[in-house]
Amino acid sequence: MIGKIVKISDDKVFIGLEDGSLTEARKEDCAFIPEIGNKVEIFQNNTTLLIHKLEPQNKQDESEKEATMTKAETKMQPAAAPAININISDIGKVDSSPVAQPSTTASGFDTRAVVNKTVYCLLAFFLGTLGIQKFYAGKTGSGILCIVFCWTSIPTIIGLVDCLRGVFQKADVNGNIVV
Repeated sequence: MIGKIVKISDDKVFIGLEDGSLTEARKEDCAFIPEIGNKVEIFQNNTTLLIHKLEPQNKQDESEKEATMTKAETKMQPAAAPAININISDIGKVDSSPVAQPSTTASGFDTRAVVNKTVYCLLAFFLGTLGIQKFYAGKTGSGILCIVFCWTSIPTIIGLVDCLRGVFQKADVNGNIVV
């Protein structure tokens, strides 16, 4: 099936198909960074949905199509929304993705978590001895180890280091960081 991306929400992509129907997919199903207006090809079976971006055959095909559009078709085209998507990736560099995304290992497990910067730093500073910031970030095993070894003051040092790392990490537009 061939279609065009017509809407993108937090984690979903809506694709208008040639027959006028609408298909909903997850962003993870896309083999590219989806943008409104992208022409896509959809492959689907009972369990898997894959979406691939269609590239124009050449620049001439695209310019011919634009040249043949009537004034009425031009007016019907939706106005482009201003692109203000400047966020950070998990390594702190500027990225064009809408929100900070945690990285994954080769096995597919998330190794990092997206957390609110202010909450994480306050938990790490005030309750770092008990490893509460680890629980907040979804790292339950590390949090339990901090509780078990809290009498050694090693978790206190880890909490202060986590706090400093969080303070000096740039937040995305939502105030989140990747830890």
